[in-house]
Amino acid sequence: MSNSEELISSLSSDLKKVDAMPHPLKRAITILLIAATYMAVAVFALGMRSDIEVKIHDNIFVFEMAYIFITALSAAICSSWLCVPDVRGAKWILATPIVLLSFGVMWSFIHFDIDIHKITHIEMHHCHIKSIIFGTVPIFAILFFSVKGRTTHPYMMALMNIIFVGTLGYIALRVACSSDNAEHICYIHVMPYLLLGIAMAALGKHIYRW
Repeated sequence: MSNSEELISSLSSDLKKVDAMPHPLKRAITILLIAATYMAVAVFALGMRSDIEVKIHDNIFVFEMAYIFITALSAAICSSWLCVPDVRGAKWILATPIVLLSFGVMWSFIHFDIDIHKITHIEMHHCHIKSIIFGTVPIFAILFFSVKGRTTHPYMMALMNIIFVGTLGYIALRVACSSDNAEHICYIHVMPYLLLGIAMAALGKHIYRW
């Protein structure tokens, strides 16, 4: 045996076999199925909005739900790609959920005619509890998959994960809550996930460290 082979053997003798991570797309689909299934069960258990039969024939409502779901899917895909160091060289995909979310927020302000001054007058609501229920399993599911990766962008990972959880939670709340009041949606449906996002961003390096 040559000196180089002996050196290699001595350096690798204590190494353990490590299985390759599944393809990011497979991981994203798995996360989405777990989260969506849980939220569907939770919505049925808590009850859907009383006018759901009317809303599913409302083109604007259907468009809103489909658009938000696509945003959630793109965030799940980006989170899975971020588990690989340097995003496998595909950094361009990170812009997709951010752009989709930005247009979604702009569309909401235009369509719902939100008066930001009314938000402070809305008190604690039972939808706050629902937002926690809807978000619990999805956040733990995506965190479980995320920490098994080796991201080099912890803050971007935190952003993608909260976009994923927040958008799915938003869909669940819109299906479960009968209110179409813009201020209610902004404060009750969105705010809990926004606060969660701030917390995850602050702890990004600690959550996703190697």
